[in-house]
Amino acid sequence: MQERIWTAVLVTGTTTQVVNTSASTNKADAQPQVEAQFPGYSLIALVPGSHASGAFVYHPPLSNPLQLPNCS
Repeated sequence: MQERIWTAVLVTGTTTQVVNTSASTNKADAQPQVEAQFPGYSLIALVPGSHASGAFVYHPPLSNPLQLPNCS
């Protein structure tokens, strides 16, 4: 199995983290591998390459949850 460096966006509760990690080049295999490296977190995005050092995470205020537009 070949591996590559990924930037992973992980969430749990109100915590989001962006980390660099190594996992399979196959996206379907990479998801469970990355989630196993970060127990309790759900993987929401993988970006090829190492970008965590330049990433910012923004959270909406808990009293004003993010409202997504209706795209229908």
